[in-house]
Amino acid sequence: MNPLEFQLFGPFEVGTADGERLDLGPRKQRAVLALLALEPGRIVSMDRLIDELWADTAPASVIGTLQAYISHLRRVLEPGRAPRTPPTILLTREPGYLLAVEPEQIDLVRFTAGTEQGRQALSRKAYGEALDALDRALAIWRGEPLAEFSAYGFAQPVIARMTELHASATEDRFEARLALGHTGSSIADLERLVEAHPYRERLWGLLALALYRAGRQADALAALRRARARLADDLGLEPGPELRRVEQAVFDQSVTLEAPPPPKVVTAGLIAREPQLRRIADRLAEAGRGQGGVLLVAGEAGIGKTRLAQAAADAAGMRVVWGRCVEADAAPAFWPWLQALRALGERAADTVRRLSSGSGDPAADPDVALFDLHERVLGTLAAEPVMVVLDDLHSADAASLRLLRYAARELHRRPMLVLATLRPEPGREPEQLADTLAALAREPGTERLRLPPFSPRDVAAYLGGADPALAEALYRRTGGNPFYLGELLRLLTASASTRSRKRSAT
Repeated sequence: MNPLEFQLFGPFEVGTADGERLDLGPRKQRAVLALLALEPGRIVSMDRLIDELWADTAPASVIGTLQAYISHLRRVLEPGRAPRTPPTILLTREPGYLLAVEPEQIDLVRFTAGTEQGRQALSRKAYGEALDALDRALAIWRGEPLAEFSAYGFAQPVIARMTELHASATEDRFEARLALGHTGSSIADLERLVEAHPYRERLWGLLALALYRAGRQADALAALRRARARLADDLGLEPGPELRRVEQAVFDQSVTLEAPPPPKVVTAGLIAREPQLRRIADRLAEAGRGQGGVLLVAGEAGIGKTRLAQAAADAAGMRVVWGRCVEADAAPAFWPWLQALRALGERAADTVRRLSSGSGDPAADPDVALFDLHERVLGTLAAEPVMVVLDDLHSADAASLRLLRYAARELHRRPMLVLATLRPEPGREPEQLADTLAALAREPGTERLRLPPFSPRDVAAYLGGADPALAEALYRRTGGNPFYLGELLRLLTASASTRSRKRSAT
């Protein structure tokens, strides 16, 4: 597959794998490519291209003009193609042309697939999965699709369809957030949305539901009265049956308005880690209410810190992004934060670019520029409830540690939990790490969880209730370290298998 990405949301752009934006030429030439990008892998006839782009004003030379546009676009899309070598991206196929790219290279296709995935998960009441899929899809939206081509007939149905899909996906996302208990952090966003889209009754119903679950029954009824008045005054309509049902349920204080029970903490086969998982789940619930912080998961190598973080992430019920610190000096500054931001998709692209350069406004005072850079990263990550996992914090670079110190001062009032795993060792930047941990300990949202080794009883549980004497012996050999225990069992199993094969051979 060629590495090009076609972005039809917002300004039409085609990007390469290294981030370069191609110069697509004048507007009508760009429109030719946009129309072909709406039909990836399918032939678009020359007659249709002419009808869509010139309509009744096509000059006698229109075929030659179109062919020139195609020739120019081929050079732009494949600048390294040798002369007289057939093109591989923009192909001639009777009776027209074909853009030979995978559907996933078109942002509209990825957006549509993501919103459908989220809707299906929502219908199964898999709210965490739905929220994750919808977040990824909505991050693709950079603005109205085909905005620069809105005067063309081919763009109008696409704009209408995508705009409605975006609105529906936004409503699905808030339904998932409310089901996951993110009530407080949803109310302000829903208030803004009902002002922007006053005739979408589902948004009014979601706002009323959020207010009711926040203990604000009177405000919920007031919101419903506002919706009723707006529909009557502007359109002469009564609310639809679904909004009337919500209104009656609020009056009746119906149990149908109560949030579904929180998902059970999933231990994912973990032994002796239930208290830590419960505490992480509590901190995630607090983050969903806008009260985040930093949770340090500390323990020796092999104790299961990363596996605990993964189990917590699987049951988080909110977006989770990962950043893994590495000891290699070749890793760029802010490396774990860059990984976490890139997982957010296109909405974080500008922040990634700024953080990659390591500076803010070059004309500003350096300290002010660094403050602005840190605040931009925090604002991008904490725009919605999120858990950021920083794995192996002891290997973090100095710039990443300074950014964490800044974030920790703010997170107790943001919907973001940073879960950082680390070993009790000096680390890659000993002084910076020690200073950072000391600073974190003074912040109100910071907490440390220690992972102890397995006890003999835990080892027995790990073995599925094996002989206590065997569990005791393995405990003495491994010190209760889960990684060493697993490796020892693997070696014992391999040794037993080898002896069995030898006996079979004799």
